[in-house]
Amino acid sequence: MSSTTVTKKRKNAASTSAASKRVKLVAASQAQAVETILSDPTDFQIPDDSNVIRATILELAGKARSLEEQVDAMKPKAKSPKELEAAAAKLANAARSGIRKQLTVRLS
Repeated sequence: MSSTTVTKKRKNAASTSAASKRVKLVAASQAQAVETILSDPTDFQIPDDSNVIRATILELAGKARSLEEQVDAMKPKAKSPKELEAAAAKLANAARSGIRKQLTVRLS
């Protein structure tokens, strides 16, 4: 009988690090835009150039979308009633088993 081993290929470090750097740069740019506006909201200078205004609005919208995605990722997944029943039964069994183990008398 011959045994075969399955190996996983490693990701290309160059492509993942470049993408990671790009994401970090965008996040830093968005955070800087928010900080600039919030540092002095009453005296924030609105640029005259509509392209700069558009770019700032797009940065802020991107930041908002990123935060929405982070919040959505943190939300627990909704479970069906059947799944909830199964989880409750599993928890009850684990609790029952734990209590039984603690109540056993150990004679030494």
